[in-house]
Order: sequence, then C-alpha cells, then structure tokens
Amino acid sequence: LWQNIYMRNLTLLFVIIIFISSCATVNPYTQYYQQYSDDFFPPSFEVETRSVARESYVDAINQLLTEGYEQIGESSFNGSMFDTNLAKKHAENIGAEVVLLAQEFTDSNTYTSSVVSYGFGVAPVTSTQRRFDQNASYFAKRQKPLRFGIFYDVLTTEEKTENEINYGLKARVIVNNSPMFKAGVIPGDIFLEMDGRKLITLDDFYDEDNSTSFKILRNKNPIEITVETSQ
Repeated sequence: LWQNIYMRNLTLLFVIIIFISSCATVNPYTQYYQQYSDDFFPPSFEVETRSVARESYVDAINQLLTEGYEQIGESSFNGSMFDTNLAKKHAENIGAEVVLLAQEFTDSNTYTSSVVSYGFGVAPVTSTQRRFDQNASYFAKRQKPLRFGIFYDVLTTEEKTENEINYGLKARVIVNNSPMFKAGVIPGDIFLEMDGRKLITLDDFYDEDNSTSFKILRNKNPIEITVETSQ
C-alpha cells in the first residue's frame, strides 16, 4: 500500500514539474539574439512589425536601411512555430523601433515517448513536430547618419568578368536624402575610383574632404560624379 502511494506521489510530482517547466518557456527570440550595434537604445513603447516571405527577407532589410534605419541585431533559429509577439516583446526590451519577421517551413520530425497510465502500465505516444526557420531583424533610427549614405560590396568574380574589370565596389543600398542620394547614385552602380584612387577593398572607401569625385560604371558606361558632404 505504502509503495503504491509513494509511486503515485512521485508520478504527480513529475507531472507538476513538467507543467511548471512548460509555463516558464524561454523566449527564443531573446535566447538566439545576436547584437550588431554597440550603441545603447532605451526600451521602446511602440514597435512596428513587418512580415515578409523568406525570399524577400534580404530585400526588406535593404529597404529599411534605405529609410535610414540601423540593424541593431537579429534572432535566428529553427524549431516549432513561435508566437511573433515574442519577437515584438524582445524588440521593446532592446529599444528597436521596427522588427522584420520571416518564417519558412523546413521539415517535420516524429517523436515517440511513453507516459504512465494508472492500471495500464506504460503506453507509447507518438507526436509530429513541424519545424520552421525563423528570423527576426531589429531596427532603430540611425543615431549618426552615414557620411556618404551608402552600403556597398566588393565585386564578385562573375561581376568582374561581366564588366571586364578587376576592381571596384558595388552600391547595394543608398540611404534616402543622403549625399549619395542627392548625387544621383543608384543601387548597382560600380565605384571604380575615389579622387583618382582605385577602389579594391572595402577599406579603400574613405575621404575627409567636403567634396569627393568618383568614377562610376553604370550599365558598363563610365560616368563621373561629385558628392558633397559636410564635416
């Protein structure tokens, strides 16, 4: 008799522990968060949520950069579908003004476990879990504007071959109303020279003058522009 009472109490304790653990679920958007900015942002009270398809995620990030936002961090993980309100809650805590969400189904996993049933012993239980790649990027208005207002990349081998050049930096994002925006630069422009200096690596893109001349390749046609900045 005492042995039966002990086993029932032990089983009840086990069930209570599982219940408490399920109630204290960790926010995955916090658990898998990677911070990109060293700046401090006070907690936000209003957060805009934007959801996009997985294939449009990078383009949506670039659009926010165009609007003058800074990507301050990102959460990325794979697992069961989580409530996106958890991403918004994390955005509030880290001071983000916009959270960009993308989710995509990847696969399903089948699990077999066992559960104790009084009078029937142990019965197998099978469950299926649908898994998703889940991403959330967090943005805040850039506190210090970029000097030129441009994001750029080193040319790929294919781009060098296509344009018959072996150097240059390709414009990826132009921030609205920035010096580059006002000079008429558009995404896809290839910067060849800066004040007569060839641009080969990302570190080559620097200048302290208020007026900077650039040689650009646009649709394989060379053009020259002058960009006016303020100190």
